[in-house]
Amino acid sequence: IVRYALSPVASEVGGFYVDSVEVTLSSPTAGVLVYYTLDGSEPTEASSQYSDPLMLEETTTVKAIAVGGGYLSSEVMEELYRIVDYRVDVTVSDTDNVSLTLTLGTAAGGTESLNTVYDQLAPPPPPSGSFDARLKVGGQDYFRKYLPLTETVREWGLQFSPELGYAPVTLSWDSAQVPLEGRLTLRDGITGSFVNVDMREQSSVTIEQEFITQVVVEHTVVEASAPVVTPEAGTYVDNVEVSMSTSSEGALVYYTLDGSEPTEESLLYEEPLVLEETTTVKALASGPGYVASEVTTSEYTLLVSTDVPVFSPGAGSYADSVEVVMSSPTVGALVYYTLDGSDPTEESLLYEEPLVLKETTTVKAVSGGEGYAVSEVGTAAYEILVSAQMPMLTPDAGTYVDSVEVVMSSPTAGASVYYTLDGSEPTEESLLYEEPLVLEETTTVKAIAGGTGYVASEVAESVYEIVRYALSP
Repeated sequence: IVRYALSPVASEVGGFYVDSVEVTLSSPTAGVLVYYTLDGSEPTEASSQYSDPLMLEETTTVKAIAVGGGYLSSEVMEELYRIVDYRVDVTVSDTDNVSLTLTLGTAAGGTESLNTVYDQLAPPPPPSGSFDARLKVGGQDYFRKYLPLTETVREWGLQFSPELGYAPVTLSWDSAQVPLEGRLTLRDGITGSFVNVDMREQSSVTIEQEFITQVVVEHTVVEASAPVVTPEAGTYVDNVEVSMSTSSEGALVYYTLDGSEPTEESLLYEEPLVLEETTTVKALASGPGYVASEVTTSEYTLLVSTDVPVFSPGAGSYADSVEVVMSSPTVGALVYYTLDGSDPTEESLLYEEPLVLKETTTVKAVSGGEGYAVSEVGTAAYEILVSAQMPMLTPDAGTYVDSVEVVMSSPTAGASVYYTLDGSEPTEESLLYEEPLVLEETTTVKAIAGGTGYVASEVAESVYEIVRYALSP
């Protein structure tokens, strides 16, 4: 004896659901497995085996069977889940409490013409004097009508008539069903001055004017203005204060700092942000009555400020050569330099080891490198002087009769000779040697070599003793 398994049961019956619906499948028959399809095809044991709840975010036909455990395959369970963007049920009633509920909304599969998946046509109008209510779109009458999501302005005509003698008509709805995006307005089709209601702000209206037999439900979708993020994207030093705003009145700004796309679940902007590291700010504007704006993206590159490089030894005059060491007080920063007097950039020479300067040079340097701002320019002028050799005095020191002609010269090319004849130490402020000296009395000659571009030499010293012969008796 074999039996058929009982058909699976869905936790949610087929129907209309806003945004999504979670469906659980089970079988009343113990020990069987459930197989299902979502594409309208007939399920078999080769179909997907049910294990976890199904999250449906678009209109879907779920078909399922139960099989196994010694049972023959069950009949097919079939449920159609219509996923819509929103639905608003408007109940039309007169004073005799006769009423009819009309449904309007939008869906991804909605159309201007009849779509039998979503829409329900209304029958022909009843005789004059009878209660009636219907939606009118594109010349067709409906009890339920879903329009496409893509339109920015959607309109449903809503026509009504009370039972004869039972005016006025009242229209009522649940304002919680009204979509947050855009503005849903119920107004008379004449001038909009008799009836003009924001359906999010109130939940009913009574049509006192008997000559009004039709109103218009208009859903105007307004895209919020994209946020303005200031200052402009770019490179900043140490930190930057970022402000965000939108020109759409009443809209809020939501943002992310991790590069992800913002949504209305993202961070809400309330006060300026102080960024201290490189950050991509993405922001959108949204809020009641608005469709989310386009995303504004601003990339802020934050650099660490750097101090001017330090030179050791400092600028000054040095004999023959000097070894210059450069360093940045900013940890991790590199030093770039020039030796030709031009201002350095991060394209200039990279400092890696001490510089040995053998001629007069102006060193200019900056701190910088990846992730660092370029510092102000540090400048150090190094004057390299040639060490002059001690002058030569000829003839040699000694005793000479009556006079002696002394010649002075420097072995260092280009150096000048400075001298004294009074025993004092010579400097570059002393007498400049230009021609031989004729000494006619005992004299101590002291001389140095030096001059512009030279380091003064050691002192050369010669004592010339001048003697004379006595006159004959």
